[in-house]
Amino acid sequence: MPPKKIQADLTSITVIPCSEPHTQQVFGLAKVPGGPSASYPQSLDAQANGECLDHFTGFVGVPYERSKLFFTYLLPSVGSWAAGDRTVVCVLESVTGPLHRSAQDSKL
Repeated sequence: MPPKKIQADLTSITVIPCSEPHTQQVFGLAKVPGGPSASYPQSLDAQANGECLDHFTGFVGVPYERSKLFFTYLLPSVGSWAAGDRTVVCVLESVTGPLHRSAQDSKL
């Protein structure tokens, strides 16, 4: 079942070098299981949360519970799912101000 509320349908993302101030950074891509004819899963949000949580510690260098960073994710849209997109994009966020370098191994 597709999500009941579409929050945004992104078609592009502006890439900023990590040396420039930024508040978000892609830190992982997760493939969600599902064959070409699979229906949009009701549990996609929970799956994405778990996958990104699994990637977080390895990327940042500290467990999520001890980090000053938060994360969110971008899910396949209903349309892109129907076209075969099974990729969740994990995005970390700094809410205390911009980052001026990559968060990878930052232990933030």
